[in-house]
Amino acid sequence: MFLGVLLTTVKFFYTQNSFSAKSNCHSAQLTECIIYCAELCVSLGWRVLTIVLIDPSGIAAVVLMGYFFGRFFTAYSFAYRPHFLYDNTQRYLNTNSLIMPIWMRPVEWFWRGQNLHFIHHLVPRVPFYRYHALHRQIGPILRAHGRPVLGVWSGTPVKV
Repeated sequence: MFLGVLLTTVKFFYTQNSFSAKSNCHSAQLTECIIYCAELCVSLGWRVLTIVLIDPSGIAAVVLMGYFFGRFFTAYSFAYRPHFLYDNTQRYLNTNSLIMPIWMRPVEWFWRGQNLHFIHHLVPRVPFYRYHALHRQIGPILRAHGRPVLGVWSGTPVKV
């Protein structure tokens, strides 16, 4: 199972990092491609330099594992989990509302509102810190359209 998680995560990283280069650079402006390549080089470059120049044996594991687990957490929390069910691409049904239990509210800030990620899909210009207020405001409309409201741990529908 661990090997499957590892391989899937590495494949996801590759897909995510190569998408812009494969899909957009030939049609994007030259400055956008240069910025993307510079960001990628800085992101990977400091890690390589740290490993090579400081301590190739000990720090490599820390840097690479930190990178891997940080990217895994980000991909799971912000890409996989908010889009759970994955079988519907309709406007109101392609992402979820993941409602957290009361005891998790103090640490909900860490997720930056992405438990209500569907709001980003509906109105992308709303900043994450306004997701909860907007969710309360348009909740009845969303429920009327069959919008999934799920418990963050159970993945089953909950009443709001």
